[in-house]
Amino acid sequence: MQYLEKTVQNKLICPPGQVIHYSNSGYILAGAILEKIAGRTFDELLEEKIVTPLDLATAGYGPPAALKPTLQPWGHYWDKSTKSFVAYQADYLKFLSPAGNMHMSIKDWAKFIVVHLNSDSSDKTKLLKSSSLQFLHTPPDSAEWDFSFKEKMSSKFFGYGYLNSNYALGWFTKEKGKGYDLIYHGGRGFAFNAMVLADLKTNNAILFVTNTEVSHVHPTVQNLLLIKKIKKHYSKQVELPFTD
Repeated sequence: MQYLEKTVQNKLICPPGQVIHYSNSGYILAGAILEKIAGRTFDELLEEKIVTPLDLATAGYGPPAALKPTLQPWGHYWDKSTKSFVAYQADYLKFLSPAGNMHMSIKDWAKFIVVHLNSDSSDKTKLLKSSSLQFLHTPPDSAEWDFSFKEKMSSKFFGYGYLNSNYALGWFTKEKGKGYDLIYHGGRGFAFNAMVLADLKTNNAILFVTNTEVSHVHPTVQNLLLIKKIKKHYSKQVELPFTD
């Protein structure tokens, strides 16, 4: 709460509804609101509402190797002095949990993504109603992102759709009407990087992760290069229209 008490004293970057700025603090605030309403911790609510119903057996907080040092990967960072990757054991503090800070296997992560792909209202086992999913996937307004010069140049060079995207409730969204309906999001710790891209029209998704974050390549560029490689080598199996 001390973090939030200081955060809310800061002035807004811009008036509401004009441009979009991603805010981890906003998610932490949302988690605090849930705790206040429910009278339970965010972790308890997450366990009850998502982890247990989806049987996410490998889900946990912080680096996965913190629990099983010899069985799970450590994150790595790029050491400029030695020009090599070095194992890094620390990660974000626990109070940042509403903004992320979770680990799980690809198989378990896929279970969560399938929830967003499967909008069949006849499925009685669904975690969320179709109307709730549509609400999560639909931006509340047409505000555009306020990007840095580096992000604008990356978008121009790689053809990535950041500048034409909007933001819904927890998802970047790509403009519709071109044969696809794209949602995507990434997450980073001190030494891990993950991203998912999903097409709601075809019910296909790609999840990719790496156990390095801080490197000689900007994280945004890391993702863009990876997308390019997937497009080149797997275009016959998976169509990625957002890189056109």
